[in-house]
Amino acid sequence: MQLHALDTREAGMRFLSNEFRTKISIMTFARFLDLPVQRTDSVQDLFEKVVESEIGSRLRSQAVQGKSPR
Repeated sequence: MQLHALDTREAGMRFLSNEFRTKISIMTFARFLDLPVQRTDSVQDLFEKVVESEIGSRLRSQAVQGKSPR
């Protein structure tokens, strides 16, 4: 819920880097979100997938609808 409440991709990346210290932990979280995860994904790739899924898609939708971010 905390991640979904953030308004920028940068804030999401900071949040994830503070919360998930290992590749295994972010991989587990990405799988929990039903994101496609490959063993060869780097930690940065996983962070980007999670942020795009939780924040980026919402921001794009708001931009298309002409709404400003919260």
